[in-house]
Amino acid sequence: MATSDSTSSSRRIAGIEARSDAEPLIEGSLLRLSPPRPLSGIIPRTRLLSRIVADRAMPVVIIQAPAGHGKSTLMQQAYADCERRLICTGWLTLHDSDNDPTRLIRTLHALLEQLAHSNGHRRRGNFEDPQRAAGRGSRADWMLGRLIRLQQPVTLFIDEFQVLSSSEALGLFHDLLASLPPGVRMLIGSRTLPEVGLSRLLIAEQAEIVTPADLLFTRQEMKDFFATFDTHLSVHEIDVIHQRTEGWPAAVQLYRLSLANAEARKSLGDINAFQPWQLTEYLTDNVLSIHPHDVQRFFLETSPLVRMSGPLCDAIMGRADSRELLAKLEESGLFVRSLDVSLQWFQYHSLFAGFLRAQLHRTAPAREHEVHALAAAWFRDNGHLEDAIVHALAIQDYAFATECLETWSGRLVMQGNLLTIERWFNCLPPEYTRRRPKLLVRIAWALGFMRRHQPLAEVLALLDAYPDASQSVVRSMICILKDDIMGAKAYAEESAARGHGMDPFSRFEAGATAILQGHLALFSGELDLARDFLVVGRTCGKQADSAFTVLGSLATAAVNLTIQGRLSEAIELLSDAPADACLTLDQSVASAAYAASYIYVLYQSNQLDAARKLFEQSFEVIAGAAQVDFLAIACVSMIRLHDAQGNEARASALLEEAEIAGHAGNLPRLVRLLAWERVRRAILAGDIERAAAMAARIDDATNPVPAGWCPFSEETEGASINRIRVAMHQGRDEEVQSLLRSELHLAVGQGRAHRLIKLLLLQAIAQYRRNNTSGAFDSLREALQLARTGYIRVFLDEGAPAIELLTAAHKQELHNIPRWAASVAPHAGAAENMIESLLILAGAPPLHAKDPEPAGLSEPLSSRETEIVTLLARGMFNREIGERLFISENTVKFHLKNIYAKLGVKSRSQAIHRLRVGLPA
Repeated sequence: MATSDSTSSSRRIAGIEARSDAEPLIEGSLLRLSPPRPLSGIIPRTRLLSRIVADRAMPVVIIQAPAGHGKSTLMQQAYADCERRLICTGWLTLHDSDNDPTRLIRTLHALLEQLAHSNGHRRRGNFEDPQRAAGRGSRADWMLGRLIRLQQPVTLFIDEFQVLSSSEALGLFHDLLASLPPGVRMLIGSRTLPEVGLSRLLIAEQAEIVTPADLLFTRQEMKDFFATFDTHLSVHEIDVIHQRTEGWPAAVQLYRLSLANAEARKSLGDINAFQPWQLTEYLTDNVLSIHPHDVQRFFLETSPLVRMSGPLCDAIMGRADSRELLAKLEESGLFVRSLDVSLQWFQYHSLFAGFLRAQLHRTAPAREHEVHALAAAWFRDNGHLEDAIVHALAIQDYAFATECLETWSGRLVMQGNLLTIERWFNCLPPEYTRRRPKLLVRIAWALGFMRRHQPLAEVLALLDAYPDASQSVVRSMICILKDDIMGAKAYAEESAARGHGMDPFSRFEAGATAILQGHLALFSGELDLARDFLVVGRTCGKQADSAFTVLGSLATAAVNLTIQGRLSEAIELLSDAPADACLTLDQSVASAAYAASYIYVLYQSNQLDAARKLFEQSFEVIAGAAQVDFLAIACVSMIRLHDAQGNEARASALLEEAEIAGHAGNLPRLVRLLAWERVRRAILAGDIERAAAMAARIDDATNPVPAGWCPFSEETEGASINRIRVAMHQGRDEEVQSLLRSELHLAVGQGRAHRLIKLLLLQAIAQYRRNNTSGAFDSLREALQLARTGYIRVFLDEGAPAIELLTAAHKQELHNIPRWAASVAPHAGAAENMIESLLILAGAPPLHAKDPEPAGLSEPLSSRETEIVTLLARGMFNREIGERLFISENTVKFHLKNIYAKLGVKSRSQAIHRLRVGLPA
């Protein structure tokens, strides 16, 4: 499939190139993106098509019936009808592997790429593209966003829906169907009614169900069907067939095929005693009997195959013409369907296959066993390892299946297909897996990522018997997740000392080791060393083609840039992350780290709406998989965001929820950091005594870090910063100065610019309170200079004391106050300098103007215009003004045009300046 230039570019930026997977059903998913070829001679189901694809048809149509009722045939006809009407159309046949959400998302991604490519659309935008987030809701949003951007009617066909059973996979479709945009329709074929909120959709008249009774042939359809094949049946004979088959499409088709047997036609009067399922067996037997013995044998002995190709069947049957035979059978409509347009892969209809398998099992069980063994070997030798495992398990060849899983497991871990590896591991008896340390290590990776604590402990106990196995990397990762920092450090150093091979999984582990070392280097303040480690991690990720390693290194590198005072670079780095890397991971440490770091940098730059949206989309994955520091920076950012937007109740609820998670996960450092956040909130609320009492109760001795280390979640918070706050607000000036000297010295020595901004701001506030105005303004000016790349919340989060200082500084009209770098704070760049920008963003009252309507207007402002200029003077954006006044953004723009004319200004920045300071434009 062709890939857009922008997509290729984003992948190159992140150091990972596209590849075509060799895994069976990942590769096989491409076979499932087009409908099977319709059987020859199939009559149009006009009465049903008028219901399900007409212009007034429901947005969601569920075609539900057991096998043999013609669900897929009806969907094929509907698909063809949409194609004829030039409707943008996509098809997906689901498979059991789609219960692994990562694999389902990858397949849906391929489907949407196919739609976009066929309609000339390219992917665009970075953060706005919801596929960059990790939660279930965000993936539905991402899919809906991609469909909307096609800007035309779209109809999607999803067949074999009954195979989905995982709550996450069903939840994705639940969210998707609940929010289908206008013009987007979905037709679902399923043997059972899917659990996707169908009742609500039916009540809202957004869905309808085509039932098994609806799918039965009418008498007229029966007549048309047999007339198509020129069978010369009389009206009476057709009526008999209709009466005995009850219009069941599978039985009708079987009867048509069996008419080549003269005895079958004579039996019309004898089928009265058959039930429908008995009738299919009887008729299938007739269909088989009309073929030569070698073809009958081919049917029987290939029936156990999950899917068929010419070379595979040649290997099973010892012949050289299997592909030609399969193509001929598919063309004749003999319950063989192609899975791709090039006629390379085929599959029997489930009813036909079931009959054949039962007959083979009954008559030749030894040959059935042999077919499974031959198929397992062929699939393994041709790189289709999941199919090989399926066939091996069918004959209880656990040794062979275990060997295949061990070969496949490295790629599964690197691609984030964690549920798949867990599923097949659980299918294997422990006595086979415990003897394979390499497989156990990879199982430990999957179970560790998914926080399966009990089975992980059992696997690690088994690995204790293999001290020479390469397990230090995974044990280091597990230590990080448990917040055992020193344990992680010891294992990471052991892993680095051992070295790594050059095969893909060894490169993956080398990259993971480098990321862990970079993570720890951030703690110790060796920021340049951390950068070097993360470059190695990213390089190894490229070599291993590992989305996990690429994404993990990006997330940690963004934090490193933020610590160093390079916030705009951190935002750019995360916005350029490859869409596929974010997409392929599910509930993983790397995707959680990516989402958390993105929330953090967006919040720090005051992009509050974007940060909130990403948090809401990805909270589940962050809470379930993130390392302590990533979990902390995401939660604390969101607690403060809710406070900043006046929603203290939500902030308190989230704080309590995070504390519960910290206690439940035995993460004392997280609990301690959240306790310090309570201290900060009490200080800002003016309750200093309560803040001091809470601070005294916090035990910093549990799970400590080495002296001089600073976990990045405590870069601008935690014990040290809050002790300075408490002492400052209690008037203990000497203690404040002592603490500040120590912390400033450490921050300068380690190059922690973000921490330095916060410390300089606290120093400025403390100096201002001691009436050292000159010293306060010098400290503030230095902090502002460091913050030029977009740090906004580091000032605003200090609340009233910071606003008081900034207001005083603005009144003094300080010289040499920088402006924001043009590319990092466009929403604040309209002000004269950073101080004015911060005051605008804080919602501080105008400093000079007494009235939002300055004198000297060409004509008075209307009441609506007065409302708008009041909000404009507070620094609100057009969308925020519209939401506040319940008008559209376009209406706001219309009023602003008139307001500019009355103010005699030409731009938003000039208008804000005049409204705030009352000076001529």
